[in-house]
Amino acid sequence: MSMHGVARRVGIKAPSLYTYFESKHALYDELFRIGMREYRARLDQVEQDAGPGLDALDAFVHESLRFADEHPELFQLLFERPVPGFEPSTEAMEEAAGLLSDTDSRVRRMMASGVIRTELDVEQARDVIVVLVQGLMSLKRANEPGVRAGEGRTGRVLPHIVGLLKTAWNPGAEDPSKEQGK
Repeated sequence: MSMHGVARRVGIKAPSLYTYFESKHALYDELFRIGMREYRARLDQVEQDAGPGLDALDAFVHESLRFADEHPELFQLLFERPVPGFEPSTEAMEEAAGLLSDTDSRVRRMMASGVIRTELDVEQARDVIVVLVQGLMSLKRANEPGVRAGEGRTGRVLPHIVGLLKTAWNPGAEDPSKEQGK
């Protein structure tokens, strides 16, 4: 989309848009920052709602799919880099680094409480989760863009995919947070 197209969509003239953004890439940079903040806030809320147990993994996957469905263009901008020549600024990338740090903290808490038991270090376990979620988001967006999260082909396998992680990372154990009455 051109800057003229963006201006038309927001109801202003293109020269006025340049008052706020020096270029189309500057606009993408701001969208990247806003999108990453929104995604982080949603995952923070999921963690508060789901608690520290194994069910949180399922909740994170479902919320990520919902985010991709509700904001497909932001999802692409954040995780697929569809704009030729666009590189997020250092400031925008701080939001992405914050997402990785947040995820590391979540994984570290789950490992410390015994919810996740693995020989992987925190960063490796985080990357397993990131690859899994990113792959699911991309596959669903590419093949079932009009199907709600948790439904359709991707939805049918979600419980099994998350179940694989639960089984691999906490074999034969009940969710420790449920045992402790959390």
